[in-house]
Parts: sequence; C-alpha cells; structure tokens
Amino acid sequence: NNTNQHYDVIIAGGGAVGSVLARLLLNDNDKSSLSHRRRRPLKVALLEQRSAPPSLENIANYSSSKNKQTPNARAYALSPTSLSYLGPSVLQRLQQTNRLGIYDSMQIWEHDGPAQLHFAGEDLNEAVKSGRLVDLHGLIERNNDTAQHQQQQQESNRRPWLGSVVEDAPLVSAVWDELR
Repeated sequence: NNTNQHYDVIIAGGGAVGSVLARLLLNDNDKSSLSHRRRRPLKVALLEQRSAPPSLENIANYSSSKNKQTPNARAYALSPTSLSYLGPSVLQRLQQTNRLGIYDSMQIWEHDGPAQLHFAGEDLNEAVKSGRLVDLHGLIERNNDTAQHQQQQQESNRRPWLGSVVEDAPLVSAVWDELR
C-alpha cells in the first residue's frame, strides 16, 4: 500500500520495444562488465494499459489446434544483432514453437532493370568468426541441452542467419513470459 515506490526506470508501453528494453535492463547480468560490478540492480517498472498478453505456449497451442489463427499483420524483420538482444531463451522458445522465420539468403532486384543483389549466409562467416557479427546458432545452442541441440551441433555446414521475421504477438508474449 506504499504509494511512494521508487523506480530507477519507468517504461511506458509493454509492446515489443518496451518489453525487450525491460528484459535487457532486468537481465543485465554480464559479469564481464565493469559497470555491472559497481552498481546495484535496477528497479524497473513496465506500464501497459492493456492486459498482459497470453503466454507463448497458449499462442502456440491455439495455432496448432483446429482453430487456425490468422497470422498477425504486424511482424518484424530483425537483424542478428537485434535478435541477440532478445536473449537465447526467447530465441529458443520462438524457434521451438515455429514462430521465428529464419532466412539465410536474400535477393533484391530492380523492377525494370538488370541490377540485382544477392546475399547469402556464407558471406558472413568471417564476420561471425571475428566477432563482428553475433553467432545466433551458438547463442541458442549454449542455452539448449536437448537432443535437438546435439543434432544441431553435428550439422557442420550451417550458414549464419541474415535475419529473422517474427510476428508481434508471439514476440511480445515470449518476452513477457520471461518478465513474469
């Protein structure tokens, strides 16, 4: 009943950006960070006017039932770095529920001309090896102890992800599941 609660950070909006920001602030547990050792944990408030979203499992179970759900029109194409901010457990859960549309190649062309660009995951191998780009396979695998993880480790010819497309509702639900 104390109305004089103190928060270090108050986030207005619990959608994709607000919930990921709250997760990042609350889970700032990078032990290699010097600033982390000198500061106390942040007290974070997440304000959202709507009710909390359903769990990712509820969305996945509803989608797999005979009541097929129309995909959400709001979706995000996220780069490897943006995906890494979600954290390995969120990425793993989205992948396990088939809510993460991974792409490792892309082609872009002019509608009325000969110019075209082609991007492939192999083009990024050196950037991943040198640490300039996040290794999402490794990020997920470090968090996965299942037989599927062993099978994934045996696949030696994996291309780095160029990115992934994810619907808004499953993304927000997966992050909120971690915040609950």
